[in-house]
Amino acid sequence: TIAMVVTVVAGSLLGGSLSDRSGRRKPYVLVASCVLGAGLLLVALAQSFALFLVAMAVFGFGQGLYLSVDVALAAAVLP
Repeated sequence: TIAMVVTVVAGSLLGGSLSDRSGRRKPYVLVASCVLGAGLLLVALAQSFALFLVAMAVFGFGQGLYLSVDVALAAAVLP
C-alpha cells in the first residue's frame, strides 16, 4: 500500500541517519525487528481496512529501519 511505501522511505532515512551519527548498528536492528513484529501482529488483528492501513504503515516503518541499518551492518562485518 502507499502507506507502507511512504513509511519505508521515512524509516530508511531516519534509521540510516541515526545509526550513522551514533556509529552503532545492532541496537537499531533490534528495535526495527520489534517494530516489524508489532506491525505484523497489528495486521493479523486488524478488523477494519483503516486499522489494516495503520498496521501496514507501522510494518513499513520497521522495514525501512531494518533495511537501512542491516545493509550497513553487513558491510561492516563482512570482508
